[in-house]
Amino acid sequence: MIRVWDLADPRAPKCIKVLMEPGQSDFLIREFITFDKQSKTLISLAQSGDSFRGREHIASPKIWALDTPDISPTPAWLFDDHAPSSAMATSHKRDLIAVAGARNRLTLYSIAEKRGKIQRTLSIPPGYEIRHLAFSRDDGVLIGGTGDGRVVIWNLGAGNGAPSAAFDTGHKNRGPFNDDNRPTLDLLDISDDHALLLTGSSEWKLEGGFGDPTLRIWRLDGLAPT
Repeated sequence: MIRVWDLADPRAPKCIKVLMEPGQSDFLIREFITFDKQSKTLISLAQSGDSFRGREHIASPKIWALDTPDISPTPAWLFDDHAPSSAMATSHKRDLIAVAGARNRLTLYSIAEKRGKIQRTLSIPPGYEIRHLAFSRDDGVLIGGTGDGRVVIWNLGAGNGAPSAAFDTGHKNRGPFNDDNRPTLDLLDISDDHALLLTGSSEWKLEGGFGDPTLRIWRLDGLAPT
């Protein structure tokens, strides 16, 4: 469930929308939420499933109209093909949305003009399942984190769509039962001059693991680690 609040009076916030995914499981593994540039719609990506049994349903992004009188509007698909997606991020200018698909394809869509208009397509290296995405503050670089401690970096100024770097960060979950498990990297940032990369994971296991409490900082040369 998603609640949208009106903060016109910060001392008395008012709930104006209650958004629910039809048929959503009780087990919500992760969800991405963003407003469009005009804050007239909300875009969400929810992967639901049972984390204890290792089952997961990968959904396609949906869009919710916020300028309607309904308190619980029905969502619509953001993209016509309903392609399953594993991660999503919005540019800082809020004019682009990056969507990592389940078929080794990362697509940049416009959300400033025609909804869902494809701007360009980037390639994901084989075997890399992107779970989190982050834009640099100038929107010139896109970073992807996988579910097994690896990172992919794309230079959005390059024309070929291939990643500038893809590498294993060495992050590992700690604990007596999960020494060999690799964490999902969801803490991703890059310095304004694109010379330093930060990687980390906020993921903590319920079944005896302690997660990875470390943050790693990488020097970059041409967006590749040195």
